[in-house]
Amino acid sequence: PLVLWAGAALLLALFPWALQRRFLMGLVVPLVGLSAWALTVRPWPRWTSGALWALTLPTLAAVLLLAWHGIATHDAHFYLTRGEAEAMQWLAEHTPPDAVVLAAPETGMFIPALSGRRVLYGHPMETVEAPRYRELTGDFFRRCFKGAQAAAFLQREGVDYIFLGPRERALGGLPLYLPPEAVVAHFDGVTIYRVPQQP
Repeated sequence: PLVLWAGAALLLALFPWALQRRFLMGLVVPLVGLSAWALTVRPWPRWTSGALWALTLPTLAAVLLLAWHGIATHDAHFYLTRGEAEAMQWLAEHTPPDAVVLAAPETGMFIPALSGRRVLYGHPMETVEAPRYRELTGDFFRRCFKGAQAAAFLQREGVDYIFLGPRERALGGLPLYLPPEAVVAHFDGVTIYRVPQQP
């Protein structure tokens, strides 16, 4: 069974689709089982375990260096600004659990985890029609939609709140006028708008 498991996981990992890398995690279990079985059938020389350990070090070093680099450079993939963090906390405390938030693709990765609210585009593997919605959310903040077109997009997609922070402004900002009363919260560099619902 372990051989079949390893073979199936390897084939799925090589299959050209977006989830292929996740099957590599499932490949580890049968390989460890087969390795343990091989050691019981025929013991390996002592130097083998040291050599195998040395071969694992580059991978471990790469993972640690990647994390260290992200921390040292305050990479936006790992860090939020204080305003972004406070805004997401506000969303968690002041919006209904089924609220839909529109944010830039990078921000959308954080909102569900930190506020429990849904986003139009979040994690690429957990968003339905991810490529399409990544492009649509990016286009919205790049101001590809104008005025009435942007408002129609918000209504069509059922957006309740717009998260406008540094990542959204870096793309271009808000493509339509929203009245001052649409602002429901403001933090350091972040404004949250309640989308007016049309009758």
